[in-house]
Amino acid sequence: MLIDTITKRDEPWFKHLKKFVDQGARAFKLDGSNQTYEHPDRKWGNGMDDREMHNLYPLLLSKQMALGFREHTASRPMVYTANGYAGIQRYSATWAGDTGGGSDAIACILNHGMSGHSNTTCDMDVDSPMGIHFGFLQPWSQISSWAYWDHPRFLGDKLSQLVKSYARLRYRLIPYIYSMAHVAARTGMPIARAMPLAFPNDPRSDELLRQYMLGDAFLVAAFTDQIHLPEGTWIDYWTGERYVGPRDLTYCPPEGRGAPLFLRAGAIVPSWPDMDYVGHRPVDTLGLHVYPHGDSSFTLFEDDGVSFVYLQGAVAETSITCQATQGKTTLTIGPRAGSYQGMPTTRSFDVSIHLSSAPAQVIIDGKDAAAAWRYDSDIGAVRLKVTEDPEKRLPVTITCLWA
Repeated sequence: MLIDTITKRDEPWFKHLKKFVDQGARAFKLDGSNQTYEHPDRKWGNGMDDREMHNLYPLLLSKQMALGFREHTASRPMVYTANGYAGIQRYSATWAGDTGGGSDAIACILNHGMSGHSNTTCDMDVDSPMGIHFGFLQPWSQISSWAYWDHPRFLGDKLSQLVKSYARLRYRLIPYIYSMAHVAARTGMPIARAMPLAFPNDPRSDELLRQYMLGDAFLVAAFTDQIHLPEGTWIDYWTGERYVGPRDLTYCPPEGRGAPLFLRAGAIVPSWPDMDYVGHRPVDTLGLHVYPHGDSSFTLFEDDGVSFVYLQGAVAETSITCQATQGKTTLTIGPRAGSYQGMPTTRSFDVSIHLSSAPAQVIIDGKDAAAAWRYDSDIGAVRLKVTEDPEKRLPVTITCLWA
């Protein structure tokens, strides 16, 4: 006799759940049927027993849910599960199961990335500053709020404020993270990158289990105060202090921060204004934080964020480069190439070029821009606003010169 008394024989899962989609559901956590457990009494509809289907079932479930949602709504599904099989990245995101949001989850997320699966996360640990730090600096984030007691508003003033601060940071970084998602989809290089993947020639990489790269620019550490900086120049995101690697250091985060966060020198990071949710404010104007160091580049990818037409090329790409030499730094923002429905007609940038001292002159598109910029000593950056070429043919070029 079967223990399972819930499943309706021969009823597809999406058909079973479609009524909730019609009522507005837009995400499904596929935690049903205790996927990770053994089911020795179960016989599947295709005639296989549990031993044969144990790893394959989550893939088929995710595929059915993803394709069913796509066909029914013409929108991208948000489907996630705790486990799967090769190929599941086409249909489902994952979370690290009931491992909590501690250091064990880091290994799970990074192992997924090493296997070509990028959209990973864990149950966020909102009871500690390091857990909050780690939870928001992942490919995607979730606060589980089990039985409601882990809701941020019940955490006390200090932790609640920390959740709010990191949530604001994450929303500001969405254009950067989303661009890294495009890179992952096109190349297989995950958003969260294990150190051996990002720095295969660093002899320390194999033992670094509590730090990783978030895309090209950010080095994230959690649940440790021991940090290894690989070769190159690194910038403490919280303080602006610079370090030259390879170097090991003991790190104490400043007040109001949960753990270390470093930027690779040369980073170009687009940002949104503060938002409570995606779509809260228009993004005609993007922030752009630039940390000049030699030659560096970044490609901003944008699409409608909802449909599947990006697969047919409905994507806007903006190529951004920076060249820094002694006495001169040049930032070039290329015109947007490509388009998508709902794309802002005109794009402006609030630019912050992080420099150790104010330049003697700033030139925009070959013309002196004395009245258009200022040096913000609080963050150590040249700040100015520029707007793209109306015809989207010519780049915007900003040159900082020192006497």
